Formats: sequence, structure tokens, C-alpha cells
Amino acid sequence: MKKYIFAFAIFALLLMPIIYSSVNAQTNVTNVQMHVNGPSVLGTLRSGTYSATFVDPENRDWDYKVYITASNTTGASPLIDTPINGTLNSENNTFSFDITSQQAVGELNIHINCTRGSSYYEKVQKIYVVSPVSLSFEVNNPSNVDVKNATVQFFVDGQEIDSQIISLIGARQTTQVSSEWISKDKEPGWHDSRIVVDLNGDGTVDTSAGDQIIDGRFYVEGGSNWMISILILLIGGFVLIFGFAYISKHKIK
Repeated sequence: MKKYIFAFAIFALLLMPIIYSSVNAQTNVTNVQMHVNGPSVLGTLRSGTYSATFVDPENRDWDYKVYITASNTTGASPLIDTPINGTLNSENNTFSFDITSQQAVGELNIHINCTRGSSYYEKVQKIYVVSPVSLSFEVNNPSNVDVKNATVQFFVDGQEIDSQIISLIGARQTTQVSSEWISKDKEPGWHDSRIVVDLNGDGTVDTSAGDQIIDGRFYVEGGSNWMISILILLIGGFVLIFGFAYISKHKIK
């Protein structure tokens, strides 16, 4: 049986030390609160979506603005000169917003300032900014039949970090699939990676029908000051997609 072999690459990038986050609020009123939900860690120059709910028992109208600060804000948004603005009231006290982190690893602070006349409330949410570990590979469909709804799962150290659906891999076409491991808990040393390809997303990995499990490893180098040096590590792997005549018709839809 003829096999088609494809490789994937794992790149371990620059990582930095982690400090525990904190949340602060400043106000001259005592009966209001702001609750913020969203990722506590972002990759450098990556975007995140957050939601905020403002609780005011008196149901008053407030104006708000959102911006971020950091020691180096290059590439980040929104900044204090160009904030996100809006109005809160009893019928609309929840809003969503996107931020983009800076290009340097470290920390940033999300500021949500709410004002009403002389009353003010400021919520400050600390976010960690780290360099991501990128995982990517190519899948080629060598047959004359389209492959639809293939599911790809990404794992690091046994934990699933992402799941994607490839809606279509055209006949004799190649598609690239990528994901990122964004975590503040990266330990120095070897880490295991796994990519699972389920050709029709039925939840069953059947390697005899062309599904694949691709294992790899990458190394994070640590120092006495927890400064992580740049390390690019290429690990070869194989994605095997057998000829269409060999794959069960139940696996390809």
C-alpha cells in the first residue's frame, strides 16, 4: 500500500519568567463593582476578547473607557490616547472588548474607567504576556476525493490545548494547520507534544483507516534567573494518509 508522508514542525520560542497576577480597583463610591472575564495570559502581539459587567444597585448611567498600559506598549492596543468608549445603564451593564498585547514579554494592565459626574470607578486587571510555542504541520490529500470535516487535536504534556475542524481538504490538495501553546506555567526541560488527526471527526481514531497520531518533543531551556533562551527545535513527524481505495467509505464523507 502506497503511503504519503508529510512532516510537521514544532518551534520552541522565547519564554520569560512568570509573576502571579492581581486585580485592583479604585473608586470614590462604595456600592458598585466590576467583574471582568477573559484570558489571564496572552501571547505576544496576540488578541484576546474580554467581557465586563458593571454592578450598580442604584441603576445609574455611567460612561466608561477601556485602555491598556505596559512598560513597553509597542504593538499593543487600545492605548490611553485611543481608548474604547461606551455607556452603561440598567438595561445594558455588560460589554465586550478586544485587546492586543505588546511585542515584548512581561505584563500589561487593562484599565476600565467608569465615571458619572464626580463619581468614578477604575478596575485594573493584570495580564501576563508570554511568547507562544507554535505547533504546525501540513496535511495533504493525495486521493481524487475531497476529505471533509477532519478534526485535529493538539496536546502538550497530555493536556489538550486546541481542537480544530478542517472543513475541506480538496482532492490532491495540501492544507496547513497550526496552533499555539500559550501558558505562564512552562517548565524548563523536555515537553511532549501530540497531534491527533481524525479524518471525519467521528471521535474515533482508527489508524487502519487513515487517522493518525503524531508524537513529538521540544525542549525549553531554563537558567538560574528563569530567563529562557531562544531555542528553535525542529522535530520530524509523519502524517500518513493512505490511498482512497484503502480508506473505508465510512471514514470519508
